[in-house]
Amino acid sequence: MVSLDNGRSGRPSHVVVPRADNVVIGVDLGVDRIVVALVALGGEVLERRERAHHRGEHDVDHVIESVVQMVDDVLTTPHLRCLGLGVAIPGAVRAADGMVRFAPNLGWIDEPFTAAELDEAWMANAIFDAHVDDPEFGYRFLADEVRHSGLEVSDRTVWRICRDNQWWSVFGKPKRGKGSKPGTAAHDDLVRRNFNATVANQVWVADLTEHWTLEGKVYCCAIKDLYSNRIVGWSLDSRMKARLVVAAIEMAVARRGGDVAGCIVHSDRGSQFRARKVQRALTRHGGAGDGTSGPDRRGPGWVVGPISGPCRRTASSGPGRRP
Repeated sequence: MVSLDNGRSGRPSHVVVPRADNVVIGVDLGVDRIVVALVALGGEVLERRERAHHRGEHDVDHVIESVVQMVDDVLTTPHLRCLGLGVAIPGAVRAADGMVRFAPNLGWIDEPFTAAELDEAWMANAIFDAHVDDPEFGYRFLADEVRHSGLEVSDRTVWRICRDNQWWSVFGKPKRGKGSKPGTAAHDDLVRRNFNATVANQVWVADLTEHWTLEGKVYCCAIKDLYSNRIVGWSLDSRMKARLVVAAIEMAVARRGGDVAGCIVHSDRGSQFRARKVQRALTRHGGAGDGTSGPDRRGPGWVVGPISGPCRRTASSGPGRRP
């Protein structure tokens, strides 16, 4: 962004101001930790993540996977444009292609920590997100989802990555046994079948439903406040994806004034509720400053737990009902 400086006498000079939505990412690979920072072009650190290294975790593939996950975590703010990524490695790196010739503290000799390796890991991360959102999709549909997110990839590349990681469609293999097991819970069950709330925004429950229309199926995600028994957020879509849940959460937060810290969001163990997109949305509205990492990371105000049975339903109380 270019503006004119008229604060001094004489011919005004051009002042170059970096755009607020342009950012870069810095990665520091230490012996005992990995640090990833989201930095504005003016030098301000917008987000920072740190993950400890443990003995035996210096394998290049493991480090690349950790870096990609951490970069994905810091890029949660919408409408940001990442212009580049820089990695600091404690060793000798060949400038032409990024090959790490010698990094004694990490135990690396001629290890390929190149842009191609990072691109491959980033692509695999995007494919895995799409696979978790829609487990029934085959590689062609997954490729469409990845391209829809802004990444360029061929169907063949998606097929190869899915094959290497053994990510199969749930319809691609014969089912054994009867029924299906619920997915792993994203968080502990904090409600414990006590579906009572004493104040607004204390406990919300969420669920997905399927409806037939003349134009095909439509899916609805609804979020209800147990204090007032009102639906505070909802969304509709022709696909049952994690974005359906995220849209309902955003509406619920907006309708409740944007400050819902301390609210417990209770759901079942469906893949949409366990998706990382949903966890990031909850963390984002729960507040900043939580440094816990790993699969159980959550913001200070938001928790998602598995629902262990049907929600108790009570009648609403007329015009003077609770908010």
